[in-house]
Amino acid sequence: MPLIEPRITFLDRSHDRSFFDCGNPALNRYLAQIARQDESRNFSRCYVLIDHASANPLKVLGFYGICASSAKLVALPRYQIRGTAPYPEYPAVLITRLATDLTIQGEGYGEALLMHAVRIAYDIHKLIGIKLIMVHAKDGAPGFYEKYGFLRFADDPNHLFMPIETVIKLVGV
Repeated sequence: MPLIEPRITFLDRSHDRSFFDCGNPALNRYLAQIARQDESRNFSRCYVLIDHASANPLKVLGFYGICASSAKLVALPRYQIRGTAPYPEYPAVLITRLATDLTIQGEGYGEALLMHAVRIAYDIHKLIGIKLIMVHAKDGAPGFYEKYGFLRFADDPNHLFMPIETVIKLVGV
């Protein structure tokens, strides 16, 4: 079901989250019950994918969460920290969750959400400085992120990162 007019925007009260099903109960529950709470407490921001031209233009078809974070240097591969300042952690942006509805999986909308998050991380990098983007992938999902240049942390195969240098190349600036 290719979307006619896909848009990515901030989650708000008007968005219809009741029909969202990505096949993962924990992600479904997060969107339905926790995402707005995280927003109101300033823990993270949630962006949603909608089809603005559909019969239900506020129905959520995908989402991701994003927040500030940091990465412990000891968890990064040795080559990644060579020649860096002696700080115990790197400033980072964390993609907290990312999912698309079963009805649109495999059609490139997960990539669109990820690239939107990467672009936001790039913009944050210009404003305050970060060294990398991180993601805690669900089991079976690390391969999705690796296709775009994410690398695995040494201590956890489901915890991935992308150096800001890769972000800059990906954004094309």
